[in-house]
Amino acid sequence: GEKMTIAELAPVLPRDNENGANRLVSAVRQAGGINWTDQPPTMRFVIPGRALVAWRQKTLPTSESTNLWPSLRDEIETHRAALAEIRDALESPALVFNLDYSQGFNLQLSHLLAMKQTAQWLSAATVLELHEGRVTNAVENVQALTALVRHHQNEPFVISSLVRIAIAA
Repeated sequence: GEKMTIAELAPVLPRDNENGANRLVSAVRQAGGINWTDQPPTMRFVIPGRALVAWRQKTLPTSESTNLWPSLRDEIETHRAALAEIRDALESPALVFNLDYSQGFNLQLSHLLAMKQTAQWLSAATVLELHEGRVTNAVENVQALTALVRHHQNEPFVISSLVRIAIAA
């Protein structure tokens, strides 16, 4: 018959050696949240039909600084090991978070914060790598971002889909 219990409907967890979820969460905790003043925009619209592409700018002023690049470089370099672990975790065959769906509306979705922070780190690293002419490294970060979105397709919550869409954008 039909699946009627939460246990029957919950996603099946893959074996630990195939699931990168715990490693991803651990790496993101190690990195922490990226400093918002160091988060580069990918581009800014200047006038209709024209955009300023951030990574191509020699200096990138923000409301906090006359040039974002030195502080972003320091931030990425400080967290290089955590970023490598994030990329490695995203190469896993699966990324399934162990959620207790029986909690219903009381279920904590803290893994969504890890997903968002992962995307912020990888996006910032991509822009910096492009700025510094390391295209291969930038491609690795984009591939990791793509894997993050691809792995997160089957979680059955609307908010999870919204986070995934925001990351993909």
